[in-house]
Amino acid sequence: MAVSDDKPSYDELLAMCARLEAESGRRLVVQNDLNRAKDQVDEELARFQTIQRYIAAGLKTEAEAAFCELTLEAVIEAFEVEIALFLRVDDSGENLQLLGQFGFEDVPESLPYDPDWFAAPGSRIAEAGGELLTRWDALPLEQAIACPFHNKDQSIAGLIVAGVTRDGSGYYADLSDGLASAFTVMVGQAGAMLTNRNLNGELVQQNARLEKEVGQHIVTQQGLIVAKRQVDEELTRFQAIQRYISGALDSDSETDFSTRTLEAIIEAFELEVAVFLRYAPDSDTMAVVDQFGFEDVPAHLPHHADWFSSSDSRIVTAGDSVLDAWSDLGFNQAFLCPYHDKNGAFAGAIAAGITDEGADFFEPLADTHLSAFTVMVQQAGALFINRQLNAEILEHNRALASLTDSYSRFVPFQFLDLLGRSTIQEIDTGDSTALDMSVLFVDIRGFTALSERLGPADIFASLNAFLEVIEPLVTREGGFINQYLGDAVMALFPENADAALGCAVAVSNAARPFNDARLAAGDLPINFGLGISSGPLMLGALGGGKRLDSNVIGDTANLASRTEGLTRQYGVEALCTEHTLSHLEQPDAVELREIDRVVVMGRAAPVSIYELLACDTEAIADQKRATRDAFAAALALYRDGQFAEARDAFVACAAKAPGDNVSALYVTRCQDLIDTPPDSEWQGVWILDSK
Repeated sequence: MAVSDDKPSYDELLAMCARLEAESGRRLVVQNDLNRAKDQVDEELARFQTIQRYIAAGLKTEAEAAFCELTLEAVIEAFEVEIALFLRVDDSGENLQLLGQFGFEDVPESLPYDPDWFAAPGSRIAEAGGELLTRWDALPLEQAIACPFHNKDQSIAGLIVAGVTRDGSGYYADLSDGLASAFTVMVGQAGAMLTNRNLNGELVQQNARLEKEVGQHIVTQQGLIVAKRQVDEELTRFQAIQRYISGALDSDSETDFSTRTLEAIIEAFELEVAVFLRYAPDSDTMAVVDQFGFEDVPAHLPHHADWFSSSDSRIVTAGDSVLDAWSDLGFNQAFLCPYHDKNGAFAGAIAAGITDEGADFFEPLADTHLSAFTVMVQQAGALFINRQLNAEILEHNRALASLTDSYSRFVPFQFLDLLGRSTIQEIDTGDSTALDMSVLFVDIRGFTALSERLGPADIFASLNAFLEVIEPLVTREGGFINQYLGDAVMALFPENADAALGCAVAVSNAARPFNDARLAAGDLPINFGLGISSGPLMLGALGGGKRLDSNVIGDTANLASRTEGLTRQYGVEALCTEHTLSHLEQPDAVELREIDRVVVMGRAAPVSIYELLACDTEAIADQKRATRDAFAAALALYRDGQFAEARDAFVACAAKAPGDNVSALYVTRCQDLIDTPPDSEWQGVWILDSK
């Protein structure tokens, strides 16, 4: 039999493969980078979410010991380390007092301390053999990350240290500089909450002492009342700050957060106006995030680095260079305090105070409020920066998820699962696995002629439209498309053969309205054949070091392709092999008709092939059902070598079933065998010499 000439040439296939290889190579490189970036972003997001949960819980913890324990547990969870220490600088300034520890069996009550170790801002990583861990030789540390936290005057109050011991170094990942930013943020939050807690405790104690003094008449009644009122105001102020922090964590937008911040400042300090500013480095200006109490505020205000050279709050009054530059605001007095990003760089400021118009109605700003204002702004800044980082991480995650989903259109996730891999980066040359699967080939007939008739653009659009019909049907039946082969599709079904047959029937049923619509639009229909076989094959990654492709190798895939090719010769839409029949879990659920036993090109062993009646139109399927027994009897005569009797029997079948192309083919074949009898070794097997 002649080889069909409607397939691409060998050179065309080579060119097509080269293009696909180049494109897949580029996509693999991109996907590898995207997967690595996604893992990093996911880790950072999980870390900052742990920090936020910790802040919320820390605000509700009353006892210092419980707070330290909560902090260390959060450090262990967020940074996946073995041990952690909470240390405070003692009164001598030369030693660190142990407040809490996690992971050690025995820790000294104090450790040596040198302020020069943390002269630079932020976190530092110490290695075994270095000065820091050598001085702390009582701790069996192999590697550690340490970061100071500060008093309200910005002096170092203590350290939080985390890391791995010499015994645990083989089980924990090495600490990297990439952890420093997040660790700095978390330690800053812990230090701020500890400072707030201590300040609050001091105020409560002071209040208690003053109340006792009032009772004992140590000082005059009037003086005590004044002092008590001041302490009460300060206590109320810090309680308002704590309520603000708790509420700000629940803000669902940046606008809601900034509004809550300014309202809390107005309430806590009894001020007239406030403005939330973010530094815009591109324009070297201060962008207005939000404002309270002003009628009209410009979008940007001038900026000068000298205005924010310190981390502390200060009071600026009319005539100060800052208020002169911000004259549009009309400040008479203002608290001004900067906040910083996770790396310690200037990020913005909050200003709050009274205007020229309100100066007669509001109390002048007092230096005694500066420390509380600093604490509040630093808390607000940290929450603001965390919110921005979280939003950026979520956006990166969404982008990566979208790209990953897009890449799955080129490398199916099922392929990774079957290889026991979770990501594409884990796949290497030679990765493979032996499986039992069903292979479905869908091949468009007359593709070359169709291409000449429609032209490149129309045939491309027609192919995509047809494939959009096939793909969801494959997925619905539990399979996945392994390859698009020009005008053909190879789908794999790892679960069972029933799914492959169900998909073939679904494709045939869906193709009829698809082609009806094309005919109605004046387009040519897309005719196709379906071939299925089941059995063992090797699934894996083929290629060299820089270019890999997912593929299957084995006789099962080759036989499925050859079976699809037989649909043209027998004039049917769908065929499967005896191997698929033997793999069916519910063989009675599908109508099959054995039509021949053949030896396909490239194989020596014969195989029985079966027609899927459900892929025919209902009318033709009914004709074949009506002649099923007669066809089987005719086929038995043919295989027994009784060609004249078989011919007459097939003629009778063809007369009752004019839509049965197989019966018509056998009429011709039997006559040819009558005219040219086969040799004496005839066994009813038809040998094919072409695809």
